Amino acid sequence: MTKTERKDGRNLRAERSRAAVANAALDLIRAGNPRPTAAEIAEEAGVSLRLVFHHYKDVDALRGRALELQFARIEPMLETAASIDLPLEKRINTLTKERISVYAEIVDVLHVAHSMEFTVEDIRVKLQEMREVLRKQVALVFAPELSKFKGVERRERTTASQIAMSFTTWEALTLHDELPEPRVLKSIRWMVRHAIEG
Repeated sequence: MTKTERKDGRNLRAERSRAAVANAALDLIRAGNPRPTAAEIAEEAGVSLRLVFHHYKDVDALRGRALELQFARIEPMLETAASIDLPLEKRINTLTKERISVYAEIVDVLHVAHSMEFTVEDIRVKLQEMREVLRKQVALVFAPELSKFKGVERRERTTASQIAMSFTTWEALTLHDELPEPRVLKSIRWMVRHAIEG
């Protein structure tokens, strides 16, 4: 075995252990532990505590990497089947169900991400990017209706539609008001419809 091959092997093992640590942190967060300790992450990953801090400077950096992994995984879920060729009611129903599915899948991760948004720059940027993707999606899916309005009113109606479909709204209806999913769907659909049509 050459020196290059030995170096490549070491790099591959290091990358695998680094990924295992980040995935362990993500698994713990998704299981309902919003702030897993380094010791808990090491145990979950099956590595030493020393190795955790060899790969990551602190637990916040590790949690940030775990959240990045989750965001990358859900990107395909952010695509929509709500074509603008469909009737308005069908588009509202489709996009609302898709959003709720994403939020339910990563609710614990989003709670952690929001708690870190103003202290970890990479997380703040990633959340902003995701919000922008979802805002543009709303503008595109409901373009036939929103195009009837101009300037400020169009922007306001687009924003109101996005807020109606946001994680914050879903969380308020589901976790705070404890509404069953059919009523959550109905409430969000009502808000979107009125934001679009007035």
